[in-house]
Amino acid sequence: MSIDFLLNKHESSSRFTCRLCGAEHGDASALRRHQRKAHRTHRCPECNAAFSEKGNMNKHIKAAHQKVRNHRCTEPNCNAAFVFQDGLTRHIAMVHRNVRPFGCPSCDKTFKQRAHAQKHYLSVHQKVRPCVCHCGAGFRENYNLRMHQRTVHKSSH
Repeated sequence: MSIDFLLNKHESSSRFTCRLCGAEHGDASALRRHQRKAHRTHRCPECNAAFSEKGNMNKHIKAAHQKVRNHRCTEPNCNAAFVFQDGLTRHIAMVHRNVRPFGCPSCDKTFKQRAHAQKHYLSVHQKVRPCVCHCGAGFRENYNLRMHQRTVHKSSH
């Protein structure tokens, strides 16, 4: 479904009005932006997920339903395959080239994933311990809390 049929230019006022909700905009691009955000016009035929652009819907179909993985890693002894080229590019950088683009702001340590850098910073430098035992001991990860409970509080687990 093309979004163009939703455009309705009022001759007298030079305003662009959305035919779906009546919202007025000063130009066609503002109306298109409104329609992409407010009226997701492309629906996946498989799961009915809504998308503002047909290209995004097609990417969703390939990744979620067809699972076609045409982008294959050519490194020796690696069978990794990806739906999109950017997945393959990220794989090669992180796995085979050991690119670690996410650095800790407090030390020289670097990480392959932003979440790992954030977790390191919070737990090592900010001393955040989100997993707390009933005895008050704090741990960075649930696994460490469970091990503590098994060894120190044998009756807990």
